[in-house]
Amino acid sequence: MDMSEMKKVAALESVVFNYPAGNNALDKISMELHQGEIVGLVEEHVTVPPNWVRESLRLHAEGYAGVTGVFVPGNRQHRVSMLSFLITYGSYILPQTSGETNHIPADNSTLMRSKVLRYKNDLALLLDTDTLLIRRMVADGEKVYASANIQIRHWSEANFLDACVSLFYWNQMYIWTCAVLENWSTFRHVARLLTSPLVAFVRCGKSYAQARRNGADMKQFFVDLPAIFILHMASGTGIATGLLLGCRNSRLQFTECETNLARVE
Repeated sequence: MDMSEMKKVAALESVVFNYPAGNNALDKISMELHQGEIVGLVEEHVTVPPNWVRESLRLHAEGYAGVTGVFVPGNRQHRVSMLSFLITYGSYILPQTSGETNHIPADNSTLMRSKVLRYKNDLALLLDTDTLLIRRMVADGEKVYASANIQIRHWSEANFLDACVSLFYWNQMYIWTCAVLENWSTFRHVARLLTSPLVAFVRCGKSYAQARRNGADMKQFFVDLPAIFILHMASGTGIATGLLLGCRNSRLQFTECETNLARVE
């Protein structure tokens, strides 16, 4: 690297922070206080490779507002961890090759700070459920990219019930945030509640389609299907709860899941 690139790397590294997912207050304060244009968000149960900074900066220089890598499991030898990983970061939900995309997990990505701060009024809620932040950015014409040259290692829950609980609280928080940010009508609210029993079926269908696009072992997919159906049922139950009861303490509970659940090697 030349001196100018080294300065850029140093600037990015000075604003990268590990944080407990779901802690939107910390995320928002950090995003607003840091002076660098590129901000990196990394969960505490994730490790990034040595080329993360250089490759991210290269892609941001090409105009991408958000950049992430392709995720690999940190504890693949544990069956439950692998199942949880596959439907949250793995080949059953995300592309496994490089390319521009419509969705990246912003909580393990680098973002152009100026693009994110345009949503200052909604930033705390958007950072709660990073899916909505990226969705908003893409809808506003921004481009995001997933690079297979960046291998990000993610450790997932080692206990099946823990994985279900985590998905439940995230989806409770997610659907409530959707309703607030998008100012849902009563009709839409009720319609989503009535269709919440279908969530597991729809998401399994999406998992199947993404697995095929990624060239995954489809025999293994059908072996995994009963377990991932139950995991998606936990998500659907979380959605129904969020629509019925609101956010309640789901943000706090999800943060507890992210920081305190066992993620064994």
